[in-house]
Amino acid sequence: MKPDPFLEHMLADGQARALTEEDAAKEGVRDAHALRQALADLPRHAPSDNASAQVMHAILADLDTEHAKASAIPAWIASGLLILVSLAASIVAGRTSSPLGVAQGTHCLTEIVLSGAVPYMAIALGLRLLRAQQYGAWLAPIATGFALCAQLVLHFRCPDSHGMMHLLAFHTGAVLIAAALGASGGLRMMRLSGSTA
Repeated sequence: MKPDPFLEHMLADGQARALTEEDAAKEGVRDAHALRQALADLPRHAPSDNASAQVMHAILADLDTEHAKASAIPAWIASGLLILVSLAASIVAGRTSSPLGVAQGTHCLTEIVLSGAVPYMAIALGLRLLRAQQYGAWLAPIATGFALCAQLVLHFRCPDSHGMMHLLAFHTGAVLIAAALGASGGLRMMRLSGSTA
């Protein structure tokens, strides 16, 4: 069986443009986009058989998946740092060991979680409409960040804002809930797009 000349040309061209792992780490996304563009230009010269087109689509899909996986790591780090800021804010502001304040706490928890959930849902819808679900990992820090903003505003409005237990349970706890909701929605979105292993 004679090898497909187009596939041989594509393989030779790909080997000529191949990046070592170190080069890819140094050059980052810019080279991945250049390789993606080079592969996208190939169909103009490609024969009209299905095997060649399937190979190219598989390569392009793999590039998108690898880029999404690489961008997920900074997203998780960002979300973790935002949670640490929330915890630090509660510890610094909590000067007394007053009671939990459950009645006020449910109000605080609801306000913080909704402040993280509403922008999260709008951005998730935007990612879905733009068919960019592979970047769903960024939904966790988005939800966490908006919830953290609401927590910081509540430090000035909440009547129980000096009670350490109240702040940890209802303010930081709400930021953790928002982060968990953002992470679970983002992971689900990435799974649906095929971007997770």
